[in-house]
Amino acid sequence: MDELFRSRVTTQSWRLPRKDLSVREMLVARGYLSGVEAEQKIAMEAMTSFLASVGMEAATTYNLCVWQCLQETTVKVDPNTRKLYTAGS
Repeated sequence: MDELFRSRVTTQSWRLPRKDLSVREMLVARGYLSGVEAEQKIAMEAMTSFLASVGMEAATTYNLCVWQCLQETTVKVDPNTRKLYTAGS
């Protein structure tokens, strides 16, 4: 694995997980979370509850759950938003 990371022959592409602040703010606004500063475990439980309320099964990882919430609250409402999240979030 170390050789792979040092290789100049292999093209590498890295993406950071999306930020969860907008999801946390939405969860607070809808009453699923008491505050944006909640621990990650509590935020995960809130996201799981929110997704269940809209008929979705929540992912098992935190970052994928954030993505699901963003999809549900932004992309489904405005499909053009997809470009914003795939371009640089």
